[in-house]
Amino acid sequence: MNVVAHELSHVPQLGGLHQLTEDTYAAQHAGPNVPAIGVAFALIGLHLRLDLGWSGNAVRATHQYLAAHQRDWPKFDPPSARATLTVAHVSGSPTPLEHASRVRAWAASVWEAWSPEHAAVREWAHRALDDGARARLASA
Repeated sequence: MNVVAHELSHVPQLGGLHQLTEDTYAAQHAGPNVPAIGVAFALIGLHLRLDLGWSGNAVRATHQYLAAHQRDWPKFDPPSARATLTVAHVSGSPTPLEHASRVRAWAASVWEAWSPEHAAVREWAHRALDDGARARLASA
């Protein structure tokens, strides 16, 4: 079963993880033909989820907020060294619990590969989300 189908087949257990799956996949497949907004969304999503512990709903709400309030998107250089894990690591997970564990490991691997851009992502997140927006979005 493919990764998204598995998540959609187990929404009560995995629905909150789907945004992390989407952001991880997008970050891992960033390249010269990918619009800057896609990479920016993926990286801020990984930062908010993995560094700050925000929920998938809060990350999704942040994407919507940014889409409505921002016109210029930062450009981030894809890492020269790719993550050690890929979506293939997640595919075929036998249970929702194992699937969740594999998604988290994959996401951590991809975020680590982007470590040269972490400071720039954090700075952009701080500029783009004022204290009021951050407080509202974090609780979404």
